Amino acid sequence: MRGRPPAMGCALVGRSQALSASSRLRRPMRNSSTTIGSIAAALAKAQCELANPEKSMTATVASAFPGEASRTFRYAPLASGLDIVRKMLGKQEIATVQSTAIDPNGYVRLTTTLAHSSGEWVSSDWPVCSVNEAPPAMGAALTYARRYALFSLVGIAGEDDLDAPSLRSNNPPSAEATTRTNSTSKQRAQNQNNAAHPLNEVDSETLRQRITREFANATNSDQLARFAYVNMASKNRLRPYDALEVERVFETRMTELDREPILAAENCDNKPKRTNAHCDDGPSQESSQSTVISVTTIQRPLRRRNKKHLQFVASQPCLVCQRSPSDA
Repeated sequence: MRGRPPAMGCALVGRSQALSASSRLRRPMRNSSTTIGSIAAALAKAQCELANPEKSMTATVASAFPGEASRTFRYAPLASGLDIVRKMLGKQEIATVQSTAIDPNGYVRLTTTLAHSSGEWVSSDWPVCSVNEAPPAMGAALTYARRYALFSLVGIAGEDDLDAPSLRSNNPPSAEATTRTNSTSKQRAQNQNNAAHPLNEVDSETLRQRITREFANATNSDQLARFAYVNMASKNRLRPYDALEVERVFETRMTELDREPILAAENCDNKPKRTNAHCDDGPSQESSQSTVISVTTIQRPLRRRNKKHLQFVASQPCLVCQRSPSDA
């Protein structure tokens, strides 16, 4: 006899409350912990004691658009801001962490995190530059991003307000100055909105010629790196072939500047040396017994550096271990 069929039944099963693996993968990244009550209270206490750092540095940004003048402003270096932030946040048991990562589009991004001893944290992301940038320009952009991201997150100002009237004038701003300031603000906002759109062929070629002309006029590698940093935003708006030409001119000029001290030393060594002629009919016994050997020493090329620039670089924290100063 055949066995009886197994008993079968059905029942309603509630929906699983657990998230699937695909659901967890689709969850967006958060910029803070689930709760921020403790870190918010600690940060509020720290902000009562925080003060804006001293603006001891001056920078001039050349405009990429014809007819718009260059802008000069004062700003606080990263080192002075870190000294103030670490001291005040450390009293409230808040640590600062800044890390970098490369996104799938090949862009370097900086993440600044404030972590509290309670386990709560808040963070912010800041774009730095493309991974294809030259190392000097990338380092300058990273320092710029670290300063802006940290100062914005803790709530302090590290530079002059470019929309404010000139600090050199003690007179109250006139109606003309106010109108000019408002027009500059609107122009800057329009430039930011159009930053993602490349220039047309004529404007791109004009901008490329101006940037390459500045690179060709650079007298040393430090000045060339500074030109590259100032024109970084403008270079990103060029057409692809114009951008490649700018990169080629930069690399060629950097190689030439690095080789100039070596070529100068070689030219000095290759100069003909004056020899003493003997007027005697024959060599003397003493001269025949002694042999004069001429040895040419190759001098190491010296690179002249600005002392203030070296002091500023030495005061910056290490980009790897965050030790400040980096040469301690």
